[in-house]
Amino acid sequence: MSNHLIRFFYQRDLYERNGIKHYLTLDLARFPMILLAGITGSGKTFAARYALAKILAQSSPDCRLMLIDNKEFDFVSFRGLPRFYDEETAYVGLQRFYDEFSALKKAEDKAYFARHILYIDEWPTLLVRLGKQQAEEAKSMLFQIMSTGRAYSRVCIIGTQKPMADMFGSSSRDQFGAYIIMGSISKELKGMLASEYDLQNDCGRGQGHLIINGNPVAQRLLVPMYDREVADNRIRSALAD
Repeated sequence: MSNHLIRFFYQRDLYERNGIKHYLTLDLARFPMILLAGITGSGKTFAARYALAKILAQSSPDCRLMLIDNKEFDFVSFRGLPRFYDEETAYVGLQRFYDEFSALKKAEDKAYFARHILYIDEWPTLLVRLGKQQAEEAKSMLFQIMSTGRAYSRVCIIGTQKPMADMFGSSSRDQFGAYIIMGSISKELKGMLASEYDLQNDCGRGQGHLIINGNPVAQRLLVPMYDREVADNRIRSALAD
């Protein structure tokens, strides 16, 4: 069975002051919908790779990943794998994840659901490329996955520089149970996601904040240095059918 309580980033202050490697945790059974935000150069992709690898390492072997890379830059090493989709095929990938999810909800055997992860890098880029009708269909699929996916062990991680509400629609942004905000936060981004939090704006690359729904305090995080080859191998295995 999958481990729901995932340990991933370091608590930044403890590590910097005392060298203590204290992991922040996130309960994926309660908060499987995650928004990863940060401007260019904040370490967002560095954090995404690490987080995906940590979730996969702490999940059952039948955990699968659908990776949609809308920039065709940061994840191109996974091109050609069955569950990897690039800018040209991004809508197809989303449709496939949605269809698999829809079929799962209709399945008779509901005793166990293997964890499946959907990671979309730069969601707004996908919507801009689509026509109006397809963009609305994409928003609708994402909303349905996010609003009911928790009961079926679906995990959805959306990476974006600017998580504007109109890029989600149907209150999809409200479905996020956790925000990972990398780097120094702009006034615009703070207003979008964390207006009620007292964030210390001293984050460099690979540093940021973890905000969990219902927690009044934002947790300062540090993405530790990690073996990229090991991380990529875990991701590569989960992208297989």
